[in-house]
Amino acid sequence: MEEGSLYPALQRLLLQGSVKAEWKRTETNRRARFYALTTAGRKQLGVEVSEFRQMMEAIGRVLEDAKEAGLARWEAGPGKWRQDEDSSVSGHFANCRQEVARRNEIRGSWPDL
Repeated sequence: MEEGSLYPALQRLLLQGSVKAEWKRTETNRRARFYALTTAGRKQLGVEVSEFRQMMEAIGRVLEDAKEAGLARWEAGPGKWRQDEDSSVSGHFANCRQEVARRNEIRGSWPDL
């Protein structure tokens, strides 16, 4: 997260009703604003975490297919895929996009990315 983007994001969440805020004193007696998720915020967080997991599962399936097809390989540990010089994984990533689109059609909306 870039410097200067946290408080604008918190303000947007506050206006949306996803968080609530109140002024309190810290242990060092400094005045500070404390934020907490609201019920609506918890519900939205659950939806977004679920969508994120679905996206990661779809990407994982595409990468696994690429690995099985010999189009990509592990390099320097888990999570670091590298395209082999003489092959293309673009078709597999297109499949990933199609899978995400299919899931979103079932849900009836596109995620905000």
